[in-house]
Amino acid sequence: MKSAFRFRAGALCSAFIALAAGCGGGTALVPVEGTVTLNGAPLADAEVKFERSDGPLEQRIFLARTDDAGRFVMRLLGGGEGVAPGNYRVAIKSVHETGSEDKPAPPDPVPVPFRDGSTAIEVPVEGLKNAEFAMESRRR
Repeated sequence: MKSAFRFRAGALCSAFIALAAGCGGGTALVPVEGTVTLNGAPLADAEVKFERSDGPLEQRIFLARTDDAGRFVMRLLGGGEGVAPGNYRVAIKSVHETGSEDKPAPPDPVPVPFRDGSTAIEVPVEGLKNAEFAMESRRR
């Protein structure tokens, strides 16, 4: 009787650990691509991050880097192309070389609501082909 209980308890623990670890693949990813502009011009070499607080752990952070035309294609952190449908906080930062003691890096021109993750976006089940982040900087 004790061995049957131990087997069931062990199986239950294993199943819980597998679910908590995210085994099962998560939600199918959908395509998300778009453009980032700053003061009407494409923002090249910027990092775009979509982050959410719910869903499987392995599907909470998605990243992209803009090209010279400001275009980006979102990718799962450490995985494939696309984003799981849902609501996200967006953070965008201009990527510059790090500064030195003699010459610190210039301040990021991206406005705070885009840098701090307070901008939101909803990714529908069909994905997004033209997500646009048109930003205006106060520093002109």
